Formats: sequence, structure tokens, C-alpha cells
Amino acid sequence: MTAKKINSKIISLLTDFPLIYVVLLNTAVMYYYRNILTPVWIVSTFIITAILFKIFDFIAKHKIIGFFLYTAIFFSGIWAMSLAIKKGMKSYPISFLLWFITTQDALGYSRWYTIAVFIFFTGFFASVVYYFTKIRYRISMNFLVFLIPFVIYGKESRQMPAVLIIMLSVIFVLNMIHFNNIRNGDDSVKVGKKSIFQSVAVYVLAFGITASLLPKPDITADRTYLESLINMDAFTDMLISKINIFNNQAESGKFSSFKTNDKVLYYAASDEPLRLKTQVFTDYDYSEDKWSFNYDDYSFSDSYYSRSPSEIVKLIVLSSKLDKDFAKKYNINSTSMNIPEAEQKSLHLYATEYDFDLLPVPTWFINTEIPDSVQPEFSNFGTVRANGRNFLRNTEYHINYYSDSFIYNADVYKILTSLSYEDIKNMYTEMYHIFSENNMTDEARIMADACSEAYSASENLDYGNNQKIYSLAMQITEGLNSDYEKALAIERYFLANNYIYDLTYKKGKGENAETFLFETKRGVCYEYATAMVLLSRACGIPARYAEGYNMNQPAEINNNAKSFSDYEIRIRDAHGFPELYIPAAGWTSFEPTVADTIIDYKKSDVSKGIYTSGIILAVCLTAGLILFRFYPEISNLLFMLRIKKADPDKTAVLVFLRVRKLFGFGSDVTAEELCRILMAENQTDISMLKNLFEKSSYGKIHLSENDKKEVTDFYSELYRNFRKVKKKNKI
Repeated sequence: MTAKKINSKIISLLTDFPLIYVVLLNTAVMYYYRNILTPVWIVSTFIITAILFKIFDFIAKHKIIGFFLYTAIFFSGIWAMSLAIKKGMKSYPISFLLWFITTQDALGYSRWYTIAVFIFFTGFFASVVYYFTKIRYRISMNFLVFLIPFVIYGKESRQMPAVLIIMLSVIFVLNMIHFNNIRNGDDSVKVGKKSIFQSVAVYVLAFGITASLLPKPDITADRTYLESLINMDAFTDMLISKINIFNNQAESGKFSSFKTNDKVLYYAASDEPLRLKTQVFTDYDYSEDKWSFNYDDYSFSDSYYSRSPSEIVKLIVLSSKLDKDFAKKYNINSTSMNIPEAEQKSLHLYATEYDFDLLPVPTWFINTEIPDSVQPEFSNFGTVRANGRNFLRNTEYHINYYSDSFIYNADVYKILTSLSYEDIKNMYTEMYHIFSENNMTDEARIMADACSEAYSASENLDYGNNQKIYSLAMQITEGLNSDYEKALAIERYFLANNYIYDLTYKKGKGENAETFLFETKRGVCYEYATAMVLLSRACGIPARYAEGYNMNQPAEINNNAKSFSDYEIRIRDAHGFPELYIPAAGWTSFEPTVADTIIDYKKSDVSKGIYTSGIILAVCLTAGLILFRFYPEISNLLFMLRIKKADPDKTAVLVFLRVRKLFGFGSDVTAEELCRILMAENQTDISMLKNLFEKSSYGKIHLSENDKKEVTDFYSELYRNFRKVKKKNKI
């Protein structure tokens, strides 16, 4: 096959609108499942669809054989898809169907499941688009296929890349115009692909630029109708029961997913916003970027003792008064200190739609008032679970806790900022002896328990001996002595160092807390909390990772729970945060996550992408219009440069072919015919050019440099007259 035929085939494929339509549809869908492989999806879809279209062409001409051939292709695709699913099930913990209908942000990547999806959509799009364009054109079916990628993205409020949206729109309109045009009968005027593309491209680009660059009103989306239209309530119930977001492992992806779900789990009555935990994790795996816990670390009982965070602080002050050497050793000036009692408060939760086995509680949880139908169990990590029957829906739960406002007291702050974990084991032991010597048995018992708790906290110091994290932790906390000061410095570090809360960011393979800290600086609460836990551990502060909810959204009026009108907790409020063991205060929660307003950030991120796309489109359109406006002059200039370098014989041939093309004639018109037609229609005499062309081409007589000059001058004059006539006709 000659190079000319190969180029012709390539051009034919690149201008096959249904083929390009399938490539864009499949790329848009597969971008959702694995965007990093977009080039692979484009190339693979193009090759497979081109082959399928050739087979479909054969099937269309041979009905009987074609039926059996298509059946064979269909079942081959089913077999390949089934094989991929079986391979995927061997290495993935959930079924393909559940993986398929679950947003991919909530799950880990599955290579074989993704290949199965690719096989399905490639075959589906190729078959449907081919039949409803090349065989029987139906705009309604093409539009329904057009909507499929948008439905996939829209259910979870994901944003399809603006470039894909615009390209899909362009090719859909091109398909519509082209196939409507060629199927309107023999009497209709048929417009060429070039004319279609020029007019539609200018229109779509102009529309895209206008839509991208013009300012948009700030509108809060109401997805209620969409939810009811798709009727996904049952799916959401099943998803929550099948993929419990609080199990024995924790990872990043689920937060991107659940941040888009507006279902209300609880209404709350409280006089302050809270971080509520349901689960605590202690072991981090860098290779998997996952938190887990050992079930043996958890011990549950039917009662729970929570020591007031003010209790140890008060006893430290009391010890300094009883023993001057103690006060001097730990630099505690207790003469003017007035330590307040930690304030006890109540949180009232009303469970709405779901039964859960875990009850969300504040970090400084005291106890609960729970209906007799539920038997709660309390863990040593301060979490609450149901023993047997779950915490029921449409039920009220009352939770008592200590408010963390206690640590903001000035005298408390002085104590907390004078202590480190390295000191308190000896300090608590000394306090135990001071109280024992003064016959203060209750105080001595409290210190014995506190000492035991401090020693057990040391199990939460493992940061994997990561030297980069250790060096950063030392840098952040340089010059600070107390654990509380170090914790606050680490908490502020993310805000001051350009870390970005990004729900749309998808981690690449091998990314973990280290890559978040030093490379990407993008993530959700999981990344921030994980990073703070590891940095704290590197500083010698016991720390652990907790998951639960952020309770900070004002509640809407609820007829079933009118008294619970302060806050509401939705699935999207799922949250991860660190808990640090602060000397004297005990386990305390912190908030390192950089997220002023999650939804606003997501909107601005999407708007920024669309705006950028609009600028790119504007540049492309401007360049295209300039090229379109000056194309004749540019084309002629390039032609003049070409014939300037050509030899005399080649010049005559090139000029003849150029003239024939300028006047709109094809290769079937000979030099003699062209000369006669132009003389009759335009009074344009090209006989000199005809003679030199025939002399060179047919007579095989070499032309001279003088002949070349004559031909070149003739063409220049002819072209000037040609342009004048064109301009005059336009006017």
C-alpha cells in the first residue's frame, strides 16, 4: 500500500464521526474509573472500534452470515468480561456489581474490574452508535447514549473534564448534522464534511467560550429531584450496610465519596459544634496507605469511667503546694493559679434512617443514656458500640461529655505548656508518692490509674521510623518543649504551608502520608489527620487516628425531631481527625484539616477548570479565525516558496495543478479542457501555461530557467486577478 493510500485511510478514520464519537464516549466513562490511563483508553478504544466498525460493515452487507458473526462477537465479549471479573474477584474483597455501582472515590482501584468495564462499554457504545448512525439514524438514541457519561459523573456530583464535555458536544452535533443531511433524500442539498465542520466548530467554540468565561451566579444545587428520579434511596441503604465506612480498616477514598451524600443520619441538640468519633485506629501501613487496629487492642465492658481533664491538672497544682521540690523541679508556680472544673455538657442525638452498631461520641465522653432495648459496650478507646441489637432509628440518645473549652483557660494553658510525655511518667509516679505520704488515698489511686494510662499510651508512638517525617517534625517543633505547644504547631503547619483540601484529587499508586506531606500537598481529612498523627509520634507524642463525624452544620426543621434543631449530621460529614495524648489533659482531639468551606472549594476548583478551558478555547478560536481569514494569503505564500525551490519542469506541473484547484476543478479535467473552460467562462487565457505543462509532462522536453520565470510571473498575475474577482463577488 502506497503512502498516499495510507494517509487517505488515516484521514478517513480521523473524520469518521461515529468512530470518534465512540472514542470520546468511552474515554469519558473510563476517565471516571481510572483517569491516569486516559491515553490508553483513547488509543485502545480507537483501534478496537475501528476494527469493530469494519466487521459491522461486513455484517451489514451479509445479513445471514452477519447475524452469526455478530452473535460470536457478542458472546466473545461476554466471555472476556466474565474472565476479567473472575480474575478481579480473586484479588478484590467485594463483588463486581457492588464495585461497579459504588463511586470509585470510595474504593481502591481494581485493574481487572476496570478492564471488564472497558470491554462492556466499548462493545456497547460501538454497537449502538454504529447502528443508530450508519444503519438507521435516530437522534433520540444518540442523545441517550450522549447522556450516559453525564449520569455516571452526576450521581456523585463529580465534574467531567470541561475538554471532554465540549468535545462530546461538538462530535454529537457533527453526527446529528451529517447523518440528518445524508439521509434526507436525493433532492436535498448535501453539504460536505468540511463545510459542516467549519460552521459547527465556530458555533460550538464560540458558545463554549461564552459559557466558560462569563461570570456565573452562585447557586446551591438542589439534587432532590435527581435523587428521586433515579430512585437511589434503596441503593444508598444497601451501600451503607454493605460498605460500612467505619470498619477495622480506614483509607482515604471513602471521604471523597461520602462528602457528596446529603442523607441525614442524625439531628442533634447541642450548644457547640463537636467532632464525634465512632472508631479509633492505631496501626498505619505506608505501603497500603491504610489505618487498621488489632482487635486484641480493644477491650469492651458494660461500663465506662471517664476522668475529668481538669482532675490531673488540679492534682499537679496540689502536688506543687504540698512539695516545694516538686514545684521547683517542674517549674510550677501555683500561688496564683485557679484551675476551673471542666464543664460537663450534654449532646442529644436523634437517629433518623439507619440502624448503626456504633454511636458517635465526643473525645471526652462521660456516659450515655440509652433506651433499654440497646445494650451498649464501652471500649478503652472511648468509643461506644451496641452489644447485639443495633442503635435504632427514630430513637433519641443522650450523651454526656466534658467540653474542651477547659484547655483554653490561661492557668490550664500554663500547666499544659510546661509538660512533655517524657516527663509525665516520672512526674505521675512522684505525685503518687506525695499523696501516699500525705495519706491522700483517693488522690494516690487516681495517680496510679493515670500512670498506667500514660504507660499504655506509649503503644501509639510508631511512625515507621520514616526519616523524612522525623526531620519535618523536628523542623516544625524546633524550640518548643511542651507536647501541647508542639501539637498546636503541627496543627497550624498545614494552614501555613499551602496544603489544599481537594475532594477531586485521586491518589496514584504508592502515594501515602509521605507523598502528601512532601509532594502532592493535596487530600482530604484522612491525609491531614494521618500526617498529624505520624508527625506527632515522630516528636514523641502518643497519637492515634479517629473517625466519626464533624457536627457543625445547622439543622433544618424536622417534624419528627423538632427539639433536635441545633445541628444535623449527614453522611457527607464523615470525618477523620487525630487524637493526641497531651500530658495532664489526656487524649485530646485536634483539627489539622485545611477546609474553610468544602463545597465552596469544590465549586471554585470546578469553576477554575471551566474558566481555564474557556481561555484555552478563546485562544484556539482566535488563532483559528486568524488562520481562516488569512488562509489564502498564507497558502499562496507557501506555494510561492515551494515553486521557488523547484526545478523548471516541476514548476510548470505545480502551477498547473494549483490553477486547476483554485478554480475548483478536479483531477479529471485535462490541461486542454481547463484552458477551454476558463477562456469561455472567465476570459482567462492560460494557453502559455498549458503549452509549457504539456511540453514538460507529455513531450518530456526540459524547460529552461527562463520558462520557469515566465510561468512564475504568469501565476503571480493570475492569482492577483483571481483574488480581485473573489473580493468583488463577495461585495
